[in-house]
Amino acid sequence: MLPPEDAWRRLEPHLRPLPAVTLPRRKALGRVLARPLTATVDVPAADVSAMDGFALGGPAARGVPLPVAGTVAAGEAPGRRLAEASVLRIMTGAPVPDGVDRVIPVERARVTDEGKTVIFEAPGEAGSHIRRQGEVTRRGDELLPAGALLTAGALALLATHGHAEVPVHRRPRVAILVTGDEVVHPEKTPGPGKLRDSHTDFAVAACRTFGVAAEPLGIVPDDRALLRERIEQGLDADVLLVSGGVSMGEFDLVEQVLQGLDCHILFDAVAIQPGKPLVAAVAAAHHEADGSVSRGHALVFGLPGNPASAMVCFWLF
Repeated sequence: MLPPEDAWRRLEPHLRPLPAVTLPRRKALGRVLARPLTATVDVPAADVSAMDGFALGGPAARGVPLPVAGTVAAGEAPGRRLAEASVLRIMTGAPVPDGVDRVIPVERARVTDEGKTVIFEAPGEAGSHIRRQGEVTRRGDELLPAGALLTAGALALLATHGHAEVPVHRRPRVAILVTGDEVVHPEKTPGPGKLRDSHTDFAVAACRTFGVAAEPLGIVPDDRALLRERIEQGLDADVLLVSGGVSMGEFDLVEQVLQGLDCHILFDAVAIQPGKPLVAAVAAAHHEADGSVSRGHALVFGLPGNPASAMVCFWLF
């Protein structure tokens, strides 16, 4: 019987990222980036104002009116030039004209003569309230590394750089199989000695918290041939969860069936309570005569039949 830490170590060599697929950016929320993505533009694309205010070419003299020569709006093309001994009204995000070395916020200015002149209460500091070209990212910089989780903020970042499609790891295919002569479908009324299946609903919902759609394979009785047939079907998935049939009883057949299907047992008991009778196995890949792979290296977890034990094992392993 293994301590949990040793069980995790036995699993680790068999864990690997799944192959990459390409998704539209807006469908990639919650996915994991398969390769790094880089910046396609400088951000900001030019020197821009960080505030609504006035663009100056040097320190302002306190109390001295200066003529307002015009307005620079956000979205204007760069290249405007500030006339000598004047200022320009400038909006947040607008390109800084040539000859400007500072921006004084509108809160520190008093507009006079119906907006034709402005008086400043302080001279302003050189470089103040100007965001420099590329100070956030430079074209070619890494935006997100491989392995990054694509959150809402990450997707907004990718939109800023025009990444319409993103390479992400394929989601795992998970299959769920419930075993036991005593188990019936949740919508059926259980007869004497029977009980409703709660494992499938738990596993489907729990997988969904990871963004994974699990496929229920139904309920199979404690019959070796039927169990082998259904487990073999489940080995087409990346992960197969089998609940029940993993203890030491005469009808606990899951481990024997897995071995008969060329699955390598990694462990069959873990020193936890609840959850001790947990089986973990790796299926051997099956190759056809033409060289194709008919079945990959599925991970198999034989979860205990007790619902509380199954839940603990699911979240831990």
